[in-house]
Formats: sequence, structure tokens, C-alpha cells
Amino acid sequence: MDIILYGPFDTDEFVYVYVDGVQNGKYTKASNDTQFALCNYYKTKLEILILHRVNVTHTSSQATIKFTSSTTKATTKEGAGFKNFFLYVDTCDISCLTCSGPTAVKIINFV
Repeated sequence: MDIILYGPFDTDEFVYVYVDGVQNGKYTKASNDTQFALCNYYKTKLEILILHRVNVTHTSSQATIKFTSSTTKATTKEGAGFKNFFLYVDTCDISCLTCSGPTAVKIINFV
């Protein structure tokens, strides 16, 4: 998925991504980040774009994806948005006798 962080993040403010209660993404903005004017009409606060890609071993029939943040200002001033969320489920290769997660042949992709 694509994550856009906008507004003036403080050094202790983060956006988190969890899959089934396990944190697999933690993002913030630093003053030296490459920033772009992506969404702000007045271009007074610049955004950064993060391409979040992760492979997860998963054995349950359900998955819980959770997004949280520790930002302290109103969402009109700082926060995060996401788009292009893709979830690919890929089972083990037919040559596997047993399957216990991603292998060099087949990988479960959270994109």
C-alpha cells in the first residue's frame, strides 16, 4: 500500500501498521526526508510517500490489518492516509509436502 504522511510531525510522532496484532511498520517524518507537495493545495506543508511492502506468514482464515498513530495535532494539520491497498494470498507450492509459511518458491504478499 501507499502511505502518505502529511503535516509537521514531531520527532516522537509515528504511524504504525499492524497485522494480527504484530507491528510490521512504523513511520515518521524527519526534517531531511525527501518531501513532495502531493495533496496540499497551498503547498505550505509537504508530504512524504511511503511504499509499504511486507511478506507475512499467516495460517488463520482471517486477518486483521490495523493502522494507528501517535500524532498529537488535529487531522487537519497532520496525519496519514493510505491508498492502493492490495492483499495477495499465495499458498505453498504444490511440491511442498507440508506448508508452514513463505518459501523461496511461493510467498504471501501484503502489498
